[in-house]
Amino acid sequence: LFAVSNLTSGAAFGKVTLAEGAIRLMAIKHLTTAAAVTAAALLPVGILALWTALSLAAAADEMNEKDARLIQGTWSVLELHQVGYEQSQAEREHLKDRNFKIGITAEEIAFLADQSSTRYRLDASQDPKVIEYLQDGKVIAKAIYELKGDDLKICIGRTPDRGEPEAPTSFDISKAPAGKFPTLFVMNRDKPVNGAEPAGEATSDE
Repeated sequence: LFAVSNLTSGAAFGKVTLAEGAIRLMAIKHLTTAAAVTAAALLPVGILALWTALSLAAAADEMNEKDARLIQGTWSVLELHQVGYEQSQAEREHLKDRNFKIGITAEEIAFLADQSSTRYRLDASQDPKVIEYLQDGKVIAKAIYELKGDDLKICIGRTPDRGEPEAPTSFDISKAPAGKFPTLFVMNRDKPVNGAEPAGEATSDE
């Protein structure tokens, strides 16, 4: 009787074990299917996010290339505004007569009076657009710019003694936060000696 009872209990235990195994297998299969469905659902989202990121990067590169081409030339500074500084009449006349020149090439911005220059790079994807001034590959100052045909504004932030350089947030220097001393250059492109229009498209900011 004891042997029969043990055999019966063993058979029942075997059935329970098999039943539990089947349930676990079904659960695993269900989870695997759910994971596959979830992955399939998320795949288009991931592809869309990647496509969007690549599209934005390509658009930014295109804007940078366009502005890098249009910003090149010789520019006369017609207005120069600094926080806390009032220009003399002689200084205003000097600017009015187009005597303050800035030259911009594909790689450098130069003050033509003393030939001092610095390398730069554009980030036309920002609003306002940003110029980063470089020295030995390091950003030493930041500015915002607005390029419309033959008119160019550059508002450069003062290089801080500590911390990272920051670009101004507005061309209106009267709105500069306390302790910030941006300088605004309002410029007009010099025409070639023969009077021909500069090559390239007329307007960057539309």
